[in-house]
Amino acid sequence: MFSYCLLFADDWPQWRGVDRAGNWNESGIIDRFPDDGPKLIWSTSIGSGYSGPSVSKGKVYVMDRLIKALDNDESKFLHEGDPPRNINFVRKLLPGSERLLCLNEKNGKVLWSHEWDCSYTTVAAY
Repeated sequence: MFSYCLLFADDWPQWRGVDRAGNWNESGIIDRFPDDGPKLIWSTSIGSGYSGPSVSKGKVYVMDRLIKALDNDESKFLHEGDPPRNINFVRKLLPGSERLLCLNEKNGKVLWSHEWDCSYTTVAAY
């Protein structure tokens, strides 16, 4: 019988973390922030969106109506894309539609996409 464990260290590769539980099990983390707060390394404006960031291999990925990839070491966009608009994203109540995009990590180009109707109603944020 064999057993193995995958370790992701600082990676946060999917929604709510490695096992989607929202827990970070990294060791060597401080118990309490200093009184003046943690040291800010970098920041950037990312707009509005529905998802938390994903961190993998030194890159930060965020979802918005635009596609953005950020370098983890400094606040610069590695690439930013504007995929074809989902015609259902307007400011009114309407049946929902979901879209999944697979992007090239290096340049943000759409490799494939899939769109489907949903059985719920939603209001778009933009």
